[in-house]
Amino acid sequence: MKNLSIRKFHATNCKFQNNQTSVILQALKGMSTLTTINLSNSNLTEDVAGILAEVIKSNSKLEEILLFGASFTTSSGIILQALITISSLNVLDLGNNGLTAAMATDLADVIKSNTSLEQIGLGGNQFGSSAVVIAQALKELSSLKTLIFNGNNITGVIAKDLSDVIKSNRNLETLDLGNNNLGSSAVVIAQALKELSRLKTLIFNGNNITGVIAEDLADVIKSNRNLEELHLFNNNLGSSAVVIAQALKELSRLKTLIFNGNNITGVIAKDLSDVIKSNRNLETLDLGNNNLGSSAVV
Repeated sequence: MKNLSIRKFHATNCKFQNNQTSVILQALKGMSTLTTINLSNSNLTEDVAGILAEVIKSNSKLEEILLFGASFTTSSGIILQALITISSLNVLDLGNNGLTAAMATDLADVIKSNTSLEQIGLGGNQFGSSAVVIAQALKELSSLKTLIFNGNNITGVIAKDLSDVIKSNRNLETLDLGNNNLGSSAVVIAQALKELSRLKTLIFNGNNITGVIAEDLADVIKSNRNLEELHLFNNNLGSSAVVIAQALKELSRLKTLIFNGNNITGVIAKDLSDVIKSNRNLETLDLGNNNLGSSAVV
């Protein structure tokens, strides 16, 4: 007899690869109390993915589905089609699954059918320019607090749509757009971020933004006084980073600042020392690969 009191099922780092192990998933079908399925970093074969799809379809009250790194690339269509059938999701993590452009439309439909989503993780996939379809779906949400979209090689094509997503979700607290090669088009995103006031974590590393965006990023920092974590590494900001450092001095809750690989030299040393002094709760500071020289003594 099924234990109908199970609400959360966690089986991370498991290998569901045969009939013996998949029996566990089959037992979850139609379990009316189930709200969470977490199979992150588990190896889901095509057969097991089919069973998972049936579990999803038979549990209409699911609120959280976490499949980060679940290796279901070849059967992603089956799972996405199942996700479209539910409308109660608050948290969805499909990061690091190698999802390609072919899955963009199905994923957009999943988002559209779950308008109460507060957290969505789509990092480390391969959407490319087709991410525009996903971003357009995200614009229909209004309760997003966490958006993870790093490492999707989206370039600047999607910048305008992402800025609209930000504008329609004023309660965003965590945004990760790292390693997307946004370049100068990141200015549009930064301008949208200035309209927020609740950001706690901003990850914007590896976007080749150079100094063009420095003033806008400084304004983002000033309008989000509760920032606790900021990642801007590997952006080649150069001397323009001074403007950002001056804005950081206005914060007092910063716990993590990752600023390595920005070619900032010693010009910024005094401003950075003031940032450190004004953020007594700072726990992690990374200024590596910046050629600070003797000015680092400050």
